[in-house]
Amino acid sequence: TSMAYRLPDLLRVEPIDLAHRVAERQVQFEALLPACRPLRMMAKVPALVLQDFDAQIKKVAENLRREFPKINLARVIYQNPIVLAREWDALLLPKITALRTLFPKQDLGKMIARRPDLLSRDVEGKMKEKLEGLATLLPSVNLQELVARQPDLLACDLSLISARITHLQSLFPSSAPGEIYTMISRKPTLLLANADRILAPKLEHLKRLVGSAAAQDLCKAMPTIFNRDLDKVEDRLGALVANLPGIDVVRFLKSNPAFLTEPVGDVSGHVAALQAVLPPGVELAKLLAQEPQLYTEEAAVLALKLSEVRATTGLGEEEVAVRLERDGRFLIVPYG
Repeated sequence: TSMAYRLPDLLRVEPIDLAHRVAERQVQFEALLPACRPLRMMAKVPALVLQDFDAQIKKVAENLRREFPKINLARVIYQNPIVLAREWDALLLPKITALRTLFPKQDLGKMIARRPDLLSRDVEGKMKEKLEGLATLLPSVNLQELVARQPDLLACDLSLISARITHLQSLFPSSAPGEIYTMISRKPTLLLANADRILAPKLEHLKRLVGSAAAQDLCKAMPTIFNRDLDKVEDRLGALVANLPGIDVVRFLKSNPAFLTEPVGDVSGHVAALQAVLPPGVELAKLLAQEPQLYTEEAAVLALKLSEVRATTGLGEEEVAVRLERDGRFLIVPYG
């Protein structure tokens, strides 16, 4: 009934003929686009039942596959089946060309995979206006790259985006506008998140963990932390501070963002292993304060590097220790 309401021409087809046509079309779709859920697609776009399969539907699908060979075409078309009913030469190909003009350096296939309705939007009109509006709101941001990474922004009202930028600025009052824009560039979904319900509570949680200034610095340097389960982050930060007293948490995490995903139980063992290979008198915490990325080294590799330093320089352990305390950067180079 709903299909007939959207496409009255279906009422002109005898019920038994319509049933045969739908069954036949289902088989054709499953052969052309496996796992595309053809019955739901036809329910969404009843015109697909009546259109010529080879001349229209198959042609559009094959052309899309040729234009975007790496995308999951069945998924894209399931989410936006109306594209199969569009004229390729008159509508779809010009739209794809216009999208490539707007986003010349971006992977358009990835954008369409993330937002299939791009193939149905008014590219020359509303989309172009949206990009111009975003350019006004985010003057120092590479918009093509931002939207390519998060095409959902094209579906957001500009007034909502403006309000969320303003709210971000209120959460980080000491930050210059450029710092806010950099956060957004690093994490475009900040413009899609509810600041009151999601961002503000997480920022407050971080402030309780590391202090107000450090929390703000951490969020600006790693805005992806808003995606984390902060209870787990709390456990990991606790393990970090317990095993490396006095560590600059923000600087450490900037160099070692993957630390936030490591099992808590591995921290003490890794710290102990690294400390064990250092010359006597060298404290790992002080060394990491200089070069926090050394945390990612395996203890065995670090031991080989130290052995190589002693062998090539003729320095004794005490002299290597003095050099390390002065400058540990030489341990960052790849071994061998």
